[in-house]
Amino acid sequence: MTVGIMVGLTLSVVWLSSYAFEWLSQLDDARRLATEGYLEDCNSLAKVPLPSMFEPATKYLSIIIPAFNEEDRLPNFLDETMSYLRKRAARERSFTYEIILVDDGSRDGTSAVGFSYVKKYSIDVFRVIRQRNRGKGAAVRKGMQCARGELLLMVDADGATKLPDFEKLESQAFDLMSRRSALSGGGSITSAGSYWRSEEDQAVAGAGAVSYTHLDVYNQTLAIECPPPC
Repeated sequence: MTVGIMVGLTLSVVWLSSYAFEWLSQLDDARRLATEGYLEDCNSLAKVPLPSMFEPATKYLSIIIPAFNEEDRLPNFLDETMSYLRKRAARERSFTYEIILVDDGSRDGTSAVGFSYVKKYSIDVFRVIRQRNRGKGAAVRKGMQCARGELLLMVDADGATKLPDFEKLESQAFDLMSRRSALSGGGSITSAGSYWRSEEDQAVAGAGAVSYTHLDVYNQTLAIECPPPC
């Protein structure tokens, strides 16, 4: 009986060690991938190093837009999105934001549309990442890996998501994270490390809100939002 228990415990320790090693390896890969590549600033022709989600957040909200051949639909959607963001920033001084357009190997003028907004609003506000076609999941992951926001919001380029609806999702997400924080003995909302989404609000806002944390958000976004890359 004692020998059986010892063998069982040994196997459990070995399994946990193997799992921990694999998790840490994935985390190291995530850190490396987050900084691969660069941003192109069409205003200065400079190549700007990619930021990493593993660094402290410097914006309140990052909006990630995965796009493939969306040249025709992007302008109206981006104009509506920028209008909402600028109006909210004007009334809330703490509301800072960025838009990250991830062009997933488009064969049309998707990137050109994006760069026109970089030129208009600056690379601090609007960012374009170009990559070879790897699918929507990979585009979302790349955008989130390079986000500077405390909250990350993925929206589709087709304009189905109306940004004013985000405030409902935002409010409910913070309420949920506040309750979880209270139950766990305190802590700030932004360090709660919770990925939050419900089917009801997915229909309303079309995206999930993610609280920023150094270690948790990458794994949770992979597990819940993004399928494996092709």
